Amino acid sequence: MIQLIMFIAYPSIFSFLVLNIIRGDFEDNYIQLIFPRTTSRFIYLLNKFIIIIFVAVYFTMTVILSKFVISFILKIPFENKCYNYIFHTMKYNNVYEVYFCNILLFFTGLVFIGMIALFLSLYIKNIGFSIGIIIFGGFVHNAMFIFGGKIIYLLPFTQYILILHKECGSVLDKFSLQFSYAYMLISIVIIFFMVLRILNKKEIGEFSI
Repeated sequence: MIQLIMFIAYPSIFSFLVLNIIRGDFEDNYIQLIFPRTTSRFIYLLNKFIIIIFVAVYFTMTVILSKFVISFILKIPFENKCYNYIFHTMKYNNVYEVYFCNILLFFTGLVFIGMIALFLSLYIKNIGFSIGIIIFGGFVHNAMFIFGGKIIYLLPFTQYILILHKECGSVLDKFSLQFSYAYMLISIVIIFFMVLRILNKKEIGEFSI
């Protein structure tokens, strides 16, 4: 089912790709060489954030390519009401706008999930447990989706799923694309500074986080 992929598979895989980009520097003792040569820890974290963006770009491209291959093999039409009702419910002029909206929302959601994973990896101090929380969170999302939880639109992994928004005919009237973009962008900024606060508390000689 599509919600299992969006709630569990994609967040878990993407989190696994970015969880260690800061922890690895500490655990391998590279941080004692990096911090003295970095203008500030803000710049260090900003570089890691840019890495998350690039990983999100490659991940998005990989998903798009795999969907094109599957569509070609299964002969799924590029635009057809039998393929996906989004093309008929969304208020856009053409199919390309629908695809662009879907891709942009998905990409932004990946960056958001990446920042959540980065924070968990530093705060919880255990990669396996951090992945476990991401997976458990996905199951919580899925359960609320199945049983019709009214606050599902406030949960993080829901934000990047286009078909759940009211523009696609969803019953969640308050759940608009504008809400999701604001939710994710504000959360990214907040998490960024939360991670920066953790880094600022670390001494160069403190290699275990």
